[in-house]
Amino acid sequence: MPMDLPLQGRVALVTGAGKRLGRAVALRLAEEGGDVVVHYRSSQPEARETVKQIEKLGRRASAIGADLGRVSEIKRLFDEAG
Repeated sequence: MPMDLPLQGRVALVTGAGKRLGRAVALRLAEEGGDVVVHYRSSQPEARETVKQIEKLGRRASAIGADLGRVSEIKRLFDEAG
């Protein structure tokens, strides 16, 4: 019986997804069928590990670093995620 993947074909951007709650949200979205852009500010190794875990679930993922306190970096994050 095929699994129901309500987020199949969608992409989510999860801020702070390298650690703790953000990681849990990113993994859950992937379990639901979504591809995930993993944002991090300074935890690049953790973000890369989150990407690996998402890819093991058969979903696409990428990690993008950005300081959300800077408008120019927020714009770049969305450009790279898009």
